[in-house]
Amino acid sequence: MGNGVSVHKFWEQALRNDNPNARYAFNNVQKMNKGAGFYFHPVGDTLVPTFGKNIEMFTHKVGQEELALLLLLELFADKDKLPSVVKEQLDRTKLLEKLGKDGDSFEKSLP
Repeated sequence: MGNGVSVHKFWEQALRNDNPNARYAFNNVQKMNKGAGFYFHPVGDTLVPTFGKNIEMFTHKVGQEELALLLLLELFADKDKLPSVVKEQLDRTKLLEKLGKDGDSFEKSLP
């Protein structure tokens, strides 16, 4: 059991130092500009939620990066300019479910 804890702590520390420049930029937008953001990563991160209240964190399965992109397109893209093959995949409820989020609570968290 002790090995499992130390391995977890190792990964937690590795993620904290994974990309300091990106973390600084993300944190800076949160604090200085009162921004909001989405954070997608296949491994949970305990540092990112401390950046602010306006962060929606997605801990998804490995290989689901395409779902993350599709969700961002569904939320922010001009759908009239997207190809039909992409538009067919833009079902917010299904994307959220596949990414492990409850659709109702997600909708309530949006401004």
